[in-house]
Amino acid sequence: MRIAPVSRASFLVVRLSSFGDIILAEPVTRRLRQAYPDSRIDFAVYGEYAELPTLFPAVDGVVVCSRTTPSVPAFPQGFGGPLDAVIDLHNNARSRLLAARVGARRVLRYRRPYIRRLLAVYLPWAWKGQLRHTIDLYLDALRPLEIEPDGDLPRLVVPPGAIEQAAARLGKGPVFGLCPGASSPWKMWGARRFGALADMLVGQGSRVVIVGSRQDAAAVREAARGLEAKGVVTWISDSARELAGVLAGCEVVVSNDSGLLHLAAGVGSRVVAVYGPTAPLLGFEPRGVGARLVWRGLGCSPCSYHGNRPCRYARVSCLEDITPSEVTALVKELAAERSRA
Repeated sequence: MRIAPVSRASFLVVRLSSFGDIILAEPVTRRLRQAYPDSRIDFAVYGEYAELPTLFPAVDGVVVCSRTTPSVPAFPQGFGGPLDAVIDLHNNARSRLLAARVGARRVLRYRRPYIRRLLAVYLPWAWKGQLRHTIDLYLDALRPLEIEPDGDLPRLVVPPGAIEQAAARLGKGPVFGLCPGASSPWKMWGARRFGALADMLVGQGSRVVIVGSRQDAAAVREAARGLEAKGVVTWISDSARELAGVLAGCEVVVSNDSGLLHLAAGVGSRVVAVYGPTAPLLGFEPRGVGARLVWRGLGCSPCSYHGNRPCRYARVSCLEDITPSEVTALVKELAAERSRA
């Protein structure tokens, strides 16, 4: 049943990590706002992700939690109790502790599809199917409030200053973004392939920016090696707002399965997603008309849930068989669709 408080409702949405998972939680905050227009909505994350929820139009404040210290988190100005509900989209020991600590009339939790995930990765012959998208699973947590999933996509709002900063450096005209980094080296298509893609796009008269966090710096620089003289720009930053401004200015973004893939899709860029050891069937893929997925669908894929295990074969066919010319064609296809829209 719906919450009907005497005053405006107050919610805390919890998704502590990681980059892409937090972005996929944005529709939950938006649906809460639609159902409870006068509510206060705060979002709890680990400190390194504190900028991300500030890009969510429905979020009023960010609750910063520590990975190492189970102390009371830093509550934003205006945060107050009692909370009407905690929406726990992480559902681990730390998020449960946080929900208990802050106190709430109700705690609504995301249910992880543990068994089907294990089957999809380790026993694919026992169950052949596709998991429901993570966004829809997050939205299921709102069903007790009579809020139903409706296929929402993340929609992030980029600060005007970040857009202006990116435009000042990138200049006017169409630009393509390439994101060669990922949380694991086994999920990376390869900096040299991204470099070859950049070279092809530049050779066809396009402008290119290669983007990544500081963790991705080596891959970004390797992909851009020898291309600076051709006008290829590199952009390395750990600021979610700054990266959002850069990606929002890109006509099409090509990315590994990574947080920046979801950031690019969330700010409205069309995306080409390169998948290898992970798979779209696990339910984390970008969706919508502006997304293209490159995945070979080999019998050994997905070989791990997070893409963080070494390939057991001498050749990583799921990634090495994807050619820069194939990805270039998809980039051009999306760019043409955008120009017609």
